[in-house]
Amino acid sequence: MNQGKIMNVTQLRSICTELFLGKPQRQIARELHLARSTLIRYSKILKDKGISCIQDIHALSDEQLVQIVYGNTANIGDTPREKNKIIKHRNIEPNSMDVYEPDIDEYLKTYFEAKLSKADIYVDYTKDAARKGLKPLGETSFRTRLNKAIEANQDPKVDMHRDHIYGDELELDWCGQKFAILDNQGNTAYYNVMVLCWASSYFTYARFVPSLTTEDTIDGIRDGLMYFGCLPRQLLVDNPKSMIVKHTVGYESIFTPGFERYMRKCGVSVNPNNPYKPNEKTAVETEVNLIQSRCLTRMDEGILYLDEANIDLMKKVNEYINSAPFRREKFSPRKVLFERYEKPASRPLEMILPPFTDYIPSLVIYKDYHVEIYENFYSVPYKYVNKVAEAEISGGMINIWLNHKMIASHVRISGTGQYITKQEHMPEAHMAVKEKELKYKTPDDIYNAARALSPDLLNFCIALLSRSDNFLDNKKGCIHLINKYRRNPNMHLIYNCAIQSLLHDPTLKPINSYVFDAAVKDVTAYADSHNGQLPIQTELQFERN
Repeated sequence: MNQGKIMNVTQLRSICTELFLGKPQRQIARELHLARSTLIRYSKILKDKGISCIQDIHALSDEQLVQIVYGNTANIGDTPREKNKIIKHRNIEPNSMDVYEPDIDEYLKTYFEAKLSKADIYVDYTKDAARKGLKPLGETSFRTRLNKAIEANQDPKVDMHRDHIYGDELELDWCGQKFAILDNQGNTAYYNVMVLCWASSYFTYARFVPSLTTEDTIDGIRDGLMYFGCLPRQLLVDNPKSMIVKHTVGYESIFTPGFERYMRKCGVSVNPNNPYKPNEKTAVETEVNLIQSRCLTRMDEGILYLDEANIDLMKKVNEYINSAPFRREKFSPRKVLFERYEKPASRPLEMILPPFTDYIPSLVIYKDYHVEIYENFYSVPYKYVNKVAEAEISGGMINIWLNHKMIASHVRISGTGQYITKQEHMPEAHMAVKEKELKYKTPDDIYNAARALSPDLLNFCIALLSRSDNFLDNKKGCIHLINKYRRNPNMHLIYNCAIQSLLHDPTLKPINSYVFDAAVKDVTAYADSHNGQLPIQTELQFERN
């Protein structure tokens, strides 16, 4: 029985010759448009037959070469239609007496009830044939019979017709191919093509988007809705990560927070397409194919900037799709159906849609009254510690909300691990510490504060800061004395006398705030025992380093 054309004998001889020229098999397969597995099979057959060089190939007649490669039953067709084509005949006729004719109904039952694969069922058949002492059919013949029986005993595959109400559903998808566009620097970049299509009128909008991020996706949806000038009640989408975090068959979807919040602002519910069920958005899939075949093929790649490319794309979408005859309503164009039925039935667009805002839910306010946003930390009022807030990011600003009330606002910073703390968010104790850090940044800050209170205090601070280069530590003693002077103005004479006694001390004790406190006690004791009189020293002057 004729199995059909296999290959031209001239092609077969060329392939066998190429195998002995030393070329890599991958190169031969690419040049001759063959599968590499075919070359490997031919090479093994020739080797097994002892053919090892081109001369051996040339020595064979066409009939001999064909039978070596395809078996003794193969030959070359001699009819005008099959001239020089290799014809392979079966070794066994299907109706031969020594062939086991299968009971297809039994194997069909195994297929449906035991759920065995067709390959496993054929293995069972060959074993049954061996037990009966008969030869099995070839696997192709057996599967042909089995497939016919399966097709006759199962319901046909059908598509479900879905009714779409005008104004209700907008569908979103992307073209499978990217398109070359010039970026702002004039370099070639490859952009995705977003497609929005109304499920009933098939009226279509398309635009190039730089990436499949949530922000670029929202920007594309926003531009499409503004172009339509109306809002659907639901948006049917696929399951990309820019919109859907998780969606399993039989479960509800988990949306990307920023995407879900934006669509909620627009008042449009989102209906994710069930995984592996593309027929739910047939309208937009039809339009995607049309855009690829009717529009993108008419555009030149790599010569337009983004705005120019989007204008050109929509010009072609309107000309070759929206304004073209359409099968519905007696071939009325999509544009007519949209304006006549779709738009009046949809929700009116009564405002300019807001731009995308990145939304971050469930922000725990840490004990240090900061929240972590993209690896940096931003303060909120300390009274909200341990509560859970949310944040929106737009235009470089971060707004932090709690129970629908904005509690903090910050300029977003770059980098990682940085803390941005506003003083008004601190408790009073922390604010005092911060004020010290901000108020006395340099020695001159210390000297100016001391000079305003007392020349003796200034001399002490100069001496204290001069004892080492550790300004951050030494200034603590100076601040301690400055605060004492400010809190106790009636003690200034005693404080001044204590400082004088230290600066005139011949034993040269180390200058620090501890010896000052001790000197204050000594001067106070002296005054108590001398009717309030204080020891007076000659004023000393210190030079600043």
